Amino acid sequence: MKLNVARVFSFAVLGTVTAAFGLACSASGAGSGELIGPATTTAATVPPVAIGSTQTGPSQGRVVFYWKSDGASWEHGTIRAELPGGRIFNGQYLEPATVNQTTVDTWMGWGCDWYSSCFGAYGPGYGTVTQYSGYILARLDDGGQTRMNCRFVLAEPTSGPKKGGQGVCELSTGERIAGAELHGE
Repeated sequence: MKLNVARVFSFAVLGTVTAAFGLACSASGAGSGELIGPATTTAATVPPVAIGSTQTGPSQGRVVFYWKSDGASWEHGTIRAELPGGRIFNGQYLEPATVNQTTVDTWMGWGCDWYSSCFGAYGPGYGTVTQYSGYILARLDDGGQTRMNCRFVLAEPTSGPKKGGQGVCELSTGERIAGAELHGE
């Protein structure tokens, strides 16, 4: 078998350029919510907070979120929350997903598309299927003792937070962020 050096070189350059642009492309966005103070009842009598539920406790002002994906993958990244009074929380977000390897029968046309040929590809092949959860989880802290956990239900799970999402956040102080929303820029 004769190796075409020019062809191998062109694919190597194309792969390097594609990888460089892929790493440089990241998505970012912002969002907001309403900080709600701790409820006046004991924690044992407060039911779990559901997304879109009515919050108890006094309103303490608006919260602003900023998020940025890690490279070309919107499935994870960094998130920042700026609370009233100058409190800043930083952390990470992640969209849980499952990846399954599956067998695909390439003889019957599976795995073939308009730009590649299936000639010579007989019998089963292998591929992966990714199933997105439809929500992202975020864990933030203020650099000290206070933690924040958020869960956002995504408008379009395969697009991540850039297409928007709604959720709720809970702070270790008993405060909550109601009506939390994320959107892309």
